[in-house]
Parts: sequence; structure tokens; C-alpha cells
Amino acid sequence: MKTDRFQGILLEGHKDAACEVPFDPEKRWGVPAAPLWRGRRGHRVRGRVNGVAFESAIVPRSRRFWLLIADDVRRRAGAGIGETVTIHVRLADPSALAMSPKETPSGSRRARKAGRPGRAIR
Repeated sequence: MKTDRFQGILLEGHKDAACEVPFDPEKRWGVPAAPLWRGRRGHRVRGRVNGVAFESAIVPRSRRFWLLIADDVRRRAGAGIGETVTIHVRLADPSALAMSPKETPSGSRRARKAGRPGRAIR
């Protein structure tokens, strides 16, 4: 699959940074969004930000598409919030579409709110 290249500004997100993607991944790649983790659909991707390799996801929000960039990747790339970065991105292999254990929810919302451990959903 072809790698797409674009530049974007890193914005601060709820957990990590994000960069707006200038295209609709479903239209560009012809692959529908898939479940990423509980409550979120999108496209698993691999790529480079300022030359640093990463794996992440493109998710829709507010009628736009956002590439999530982990803070450790952002730091290794030497990029700060508000800076313009160069991104090369492509759809990840189908085997990479499964949830990793790290992203598996750790229990029910009610149990987490109460501070009690929950049962992992698999």
C-alpha cells in the first residue's frame, strides 16, 4: 500500500498529541474503519514523524480525522506541541488491527469510577 505524506501541526490531546489528517482514510485507502478499542473506531497505521517510526491510529472526531501521536514518539522526533511536523503514514498490516493488551479496557466504567478493579474485557 502507498504511503501518504503530509505536514501538520501537533496539537495537545486528552492523553497524547494529535495531528489533523488532510484526507478521509476510508475514501483514500478503500478500507472501512475498524474497532480500535472500546468505543472507538478508526484505522491502525504505521509511519514516521520527522523520520521517527511509530505505530498508531487515525480516528474521526468533529468531522475531521486525527493521527494520534504518543508523547514518547513526539519527544524522540524532537517535536513540541504547536510545531509543524512531516508525517509519512500508511495503513498497518491486517494482523496489526487487533487490540493490544495495553489498550484492552480494564473493567467497567462504574468499577473504575469507584476505584475498584474491574474484569478485563476480551
